[in-house]
Amino acid sequence: LKLVENLRQKSQQSETTIAKQESPKAAPKPVSEPAQMEDAKITKDQPGYFTLNGWDGEAELNILHSTGNTRQQSFGLGGKMIREADKFHHTIAAFFDLNKNADIKDKQKWGLSYKLDYDFSEKMYITSFLGYENDQYGAFRERITTLVGIGYPVIATDSYSWKLEGGPSILFTKELPGEKYNRSFNAFASSIFKWKINDRSSIKNTSTIYF
Repeated sequence: LKLVENLRQKSQQSETTIAKQESPKAAPKPVSEPAQMEDAKITKDQPGYFTLNGWDGEAELNILHSTGNTRQQSFGLGGKMIREADKFHHTIAAFFDLNKNADIKDKQKWGLSYKLDYDFSEKMYITSFLGYENDQYGAFRERITTLVGIGYPVIATDSYSWKLEGGPSILFTKELPGEKYNRSFNAFASSIFKWKINDRSSIKNTSTIYF
């Protein structure tokens, strides 16, 4: 009897040892998918300055060709890129205009500009502007415009937007090729109006005076 009991105990111990050896290791807990998706969403919602993510663009093209007693050809191209980043509002713009009358060129103008606005309250914002213009047949040959001022949104609805801006400005003007830039300190006042008719049509007007 003792021999049978010893054999049974050894058999039970060996089965327990085999069961322990064959038990699989606990697998590591998988990373929850919602956390991965949330990290990806945060990264996606933070666009960089050197990518097109977060930028909205618009382009304009004007072509005119008329014959008869008066022959005229004109070409105009313009573009704008806008980025809204919380309190910061970036606008990059460029344009090119060309006109001929009776096959004689009388207008060739192009320019680049960058505008930065910062909302420091719901009713006031700081505006800054840096622009370059090149005019072959205008009152000046080249002009660099820099300004810093205060802006006030008079109207801000889904359909209408009207802003008034003003402040000091510095103009660097070259009247003729080969001359040096003439610097002048001025003040500026701007009116920026926009009427959104529908998702595809809108009317915009920007008027700026220097004094």
